[in-house]
Amino acid sequence: ELHADPARDLLDAEIVLRAGTDKFSKSSIAYVRPLLRFDLSGVPAGSVIHSTTLTLYPANGILSGGGTFSLYRLTQPAWTESGATWNTYDGAQAWNTAGGDYTTLGGDETSLAGPGENLVFAALKNLVIDALANRGGLLHAIILGPEIGSTDRYYEAYGSDWENEAARPRLIVNYTPIPVLAIVD
Repeated sequence: ELHADPARDLLDAEIVLRAGTDKFSKSSIAYVRPLLRFDLSGVPAGSVIHSTTLTLYPANGILSGGGTFSLYRLTQPAWTESGATWNTYDGAQAWNTAGGDYTTLGGDETSLAGPGENLVFAALKNLVIDALANRGGLLHAIILGPEIGSTDRYYEAYGSDWENEAARPRLIVNYTPIPVLAIVD
């Protein structure tokens, strides 16, 4: 997670992901944005992508009145889990824009009524196709949540290190591989 608070300028080593506005104290407000990386190299080259669904499962959160969440492709693929902060992508090199470099093209947006719901992005087909065709099968993404006001408004989901694998983020890609033609003499 990237935190927009100099006192907490680190990537959490927690086993949950948080997106939105987090009030750490009476005077400390931070925006938090989880970074995600998916290796799609198991999808055969040339496959036809039919649909995609990314599901994050609720761990906690404070989201009175609901909120809108957006998932975008990171444009800086060299980020590291141990080094990414609000200001740097690897602990030393600065993002072009504090909070992470991303493009909104091909992204997806979804809304939740409250923190107990699954966070589901169902329109990532173009991002998956782009990752397969142009990025070595790696999809690097960032999630933005409600970044408004001065009160807690965040969604918290289980991360990839969570002990229960069934509750970890899950990207499902429905595809049909291109058949390989064999020429027989």
